[in-house]
Amino acid sequence: MNALPRYLMAWLILAMTGCVAAPPKIAGPAVQRVFPPPPDEPRYIHERTLYGSSDLFEKTTEPGFLTLLGGKKNGREEGSESMARPQALAVHHGRVFVANSQDRPISVFDIPNKKFFKLGANSPGTLQTPSGLSSDRAGNLFVADTQANSILVFDKEGNYLRRIGGPMWFSHLTNVTADPKVNRVYAIDVGETGHRVRVFDSLNGRHLFDFGRRGHGPGEFNIPYDLAVGKDGRLNVVDSGNFRVQIFDHDGRYLRSFGTAGKQAGQFARPKEIAADADGNLYVVDGAFGNFQVFDPDGAFLFFIGTHGEDGAAVKYMLPSGIDIDEDGRIYFVDQWYGKIDIFRPLRVRIEKENPPIDNKAKPSVE
Repeated sequence: MNALPRYLMAWLILAMTGCVAAPPKIAGPAVQRVFPPPPDEPRYIHERTLYGSSDLFEKTTEPGFLTLLGGKKNGREEGSESMARPQALAVHHGRVFVANSQDRPISVFDIPNKKFFKLGANSPGTLQTPSGLSSDRAGNLFVADTQANSILVFDKEGNYLRRIGGPMWFSHLTNVTADPKVNRVYAIDVGETGHRVRVFDSLNGRHLFDFGRRGHGPGEFNIPYDLAVGKDGRLNVVDSGNFRVQIFDHDGRYLRSFGTAGKQAGQFARPKEIAADADGNLYVVDGAFGNFQVFDPDGAFLFFIGTHGEDGAAVKYMLPSGIDIDEDGRIYFVDQWYGKIDIFRPLRVRIEKENPPIDNKAKPSVE
């Protein structure tokens, strides 16, 4: 045996015993982690990123044997259950439900209990093309299945409960929102019969009323994308094709709108999903900007988080799509291209010592 193989064998043995030091890290520019940036008062900090099921567990500071041998790929640990082009999510007390555009079942990341599982793979309740998600106060999950033109309901453990709607009710179902305070579910329908929101009783599936129609005027829609229940029960609808958010009262009566087409802060280029926090502030994803913008309950622009990036690092996005906010105010933000979820913690929320955040990814600078 010549000298080179002996050297390699010795290196591998040392690596397995943890005696090989990690290669020195090259310091780079600081990453923007707090938002909005100075001189504004900071509100959020980037807390962690989820790429796959292995990110539910803390990582050691020293590289393991598989890592030293190339055991990571595109930010994911080998053997980790990853997302398949995630496009929408819903969250309930740290349990994150993810709809994947390239996988029928819903991926479930139970962060507090460090568990991963899938739902919707078996009958009854087999999913075909899940496109939108929402959860209620009990943690029940409402799934808009575009191919089935139905809303399927599961409990928080993934057990199938019931079905709402069906082909006789929807022309092209795309998204769903469950009202967190009353037994209502709002469904976005953008088929040939019109662009509208259909409202159902979330317990018995009874149809209650509709609002909206195809058009460009007040209360009319051109490709509505998502809805969030905000302050005083107001219904905030992303009117994507009209580059605006329209606000309705609890019964679907038009109140006002905000936003125009453009490239400036407070304008929209490709608005997608929307979420509302406990104060009624609105968070609107824009796929063209690579960020989400934050507005007050009446639509006044406050700040934005995120930028386009070609490395998939924290707070950088190529194809952002879904957003939701947990009960404690954490923001969960999906990027389809990089198959990740970035989580932002409000600075007012303290970190529990027994369940610290996992900062497990390299974070190059944000321009």
